[in-house]
Amino acid sequence: VTGLAAGTYVSGRVFNLGPRDRLASHVYAVRSGNLTMCDMLTHDCTDAAQLTNDVFWRRLAPNVIRFSAQFNNGGVWTTAPPTDQADWMDVTSVRFALVSWRDFFEKDAITYSATTFPDASGNLNWAGGTMVVSGIANWDHYRYKLIESRVVLRNLIGGKNIPEAPAP
Repeated sequence: VTGLAAGTYVSGRVFNLGPRDRLASHVYAVRSGNLTMCDMLTHDCTDAAQLTNDVFWRRLAPNVIRFSAQFNNGGVWTTAPPTDQADWMDVTSVRFALVSWRDFFEKDAITYSATTFPDASGNLNWAGGTMVVSGIANWDHYRYKLIESRVVLRNLIGGKNIPEAPAP
């Protein structure tokens, strides 16, 4: 951290967001039961002929069956990603959820109820809504895990350059 007196922070975490001279632009998708990522700066991720190309779509995690993201633009959450730079500058946070399943078929169907995860209808509720797994064949023979998080883009709020700390 620059511009702050030594000893200002006593604990915390530092995240590497990549080199300052290179913007990252990634697209994530669930393909064939894997969470995959395509780098928009090095590949044409919109090329339908490359959807199964492992060079374009790098596998990040196995046994992923659902992935959802939402963008907060001025207090309103939406699943539609911003379409231009001005819209991206208004995004204050992103929340996402990922559903994976245990890669083990239970011999007997699991009895899910209104208080289980998923519920009896195969719905997994998260802060952004509901993801449904009941459309998967034999969905009630698997166990699921939901991971959700929200990332606040505090240094980008409103596209303004917000200082790290108040001026002395």
